[in-house]
Amino acid sequence: MTAKELKKRYSQLSDQELVRIALKDSKDLRPEALAIMKTEMERRNLMTDASSGIEIQLKEMSRKTC
Repeated sequence: MTAKELKKRYSQLSDQELVRIALKDSKDLRPEALAIMKTEMERRNLMTDASSGIEIQLKEMSRKTC
């Protein structure tokens, strides 16, 4: 999926679906998808432990590519 497609898909999910993906499936997502998910969660004011976990995963992925 392209970034544009991911943005559209995440924007169409319910709050509950978005949080569920963030909590259960985010470890399997690409860094770009994680960043898009984090942005969508921030837009909806869904800053939860899930979004904190996404931030940690993004930082770890960033370290591995350096």
